[in-house]
Amino acid sequence: MLRETWINTFTSDEHKFASSMPGLLERLKDGGTVVIAEGYVWEIERRGFMQFGNFLPEVVLKNPEVVKQLHEEFAHAGSDVIEAFTYYGHREMFRLRGREADLEALNRKALSLAREVADKHGKLMAGNLSNTPLYEAGDTATHDKIYDMFKEQVLWAVEGGADFIIGETFSAYGEAAIALKAIREHGNDFHPRPYLGLPAVITMTAHVPERTTDDIPIPEACRRLEEAGAAVVGLNCSRGPDVMMPLIKEIKKICKVPIAALPVPYRTNMEQKTFFNRVYPDNLDCVRCSRIDIRRFAEEALAAGVQYVGLCCGNSPNLTRELAEVYGKDPPASHYRTRTDLSMIFGEAAQNYGSEVARTSQWMTGDGL
Repeated sequence: MLRETWINTFTSDEHKFASSMPGLLERLKDGGTVVIAEGYVWEIERRGFMQFGNFLPEVVLKNPEVVKQLHEEFAHAGSDVIEAFTYYGHREMFRLRGREADLEALNRKALSLAREVADKHGKLMAGNLSNTPLYEAGDTATHDKIYDMFKEQVLWAVEGGADFIIGETFSAYGEAAIALKAIREHGNDFHPRPYLGLPAVITMTAHVPERTTDDIPIPEACRRLEEAGAAVVGLNCSRGPDVMMPLIKEIKKICKVPIAALPVPYRTNMEQKTFFNRVYPDNLDCVRCSRIDIRRFAEEALAAGVQYVGLCCGNSPNLTRELAEVYGKDPPASHYRTRTDLSMIFGEAAQNYGSEVARTSQWMTGDGL
């Protein structure tokens, strides 16, 4: 879509920016909360349309209906945000795979799919920037190259009608700062209301050390990002809920903006802090968090004052529903929440049947045998 066409379309189509649908900042004001479903790479791989190791989001062009369906399911589960699937949708990834000619088309298609579903369900739509393999702390040439890559994605996100932009999974503070700079400097380009611009949500990734790879304590890195203008700061990926939450609480002590917590739904611990372990990636299901685990995480996050909550790699709609319910979102998917009391075998109805049902229940559980 031409920039001029986009401007005319979204200037007249006020629902994209109307005050009747609160934006990110309005929703977070006065302690408000936002639930966001991430983890598209893992869930789409589970469905057979993504390749671990390759990680190129080509499904956006080859099978867009798969991406759209997952957007629909996350909306149904209670996500307040539909995130465009442009994770690893930057120029370096496409250059590496020999697919640079598809870069712009993929970004625009991903944004279009997300915008369509967001509008249908009254959700926010987020653009997305992700980590690259290029950053070198002492090499400004890499900084310039990364900035240019992020800039073009930011401009596409603005043109695609994003309500805010996420920069995520940064191991180095310096690369996160470049992403934030690109959003701050170009998040209002071609915007129908340029004085607004687009808010930036920037999340670092904490691995085994409590420091960034360019040697800054994680809470201090988040404080610097806040100072540089990020609307939300925090953590995503790598650590499971139990290992991420102590660090989230340290971040909250020194940051004033809303804090984001998006762990991977896997059972990491203080001896094995990340999910990059001997079962990564193909056998991670054996340490996957249960629904109850995620509900407990959501309860802890809510009590700790985490306003922007979600799950990263390994997320699925049923886990997003747990977050949404704890955060008071009342999603449509709650209609299908477990009701064991309705079971013909284990529920109240079992007493209306004969001894065979009672015997079946006993044999299934082993109780009393």
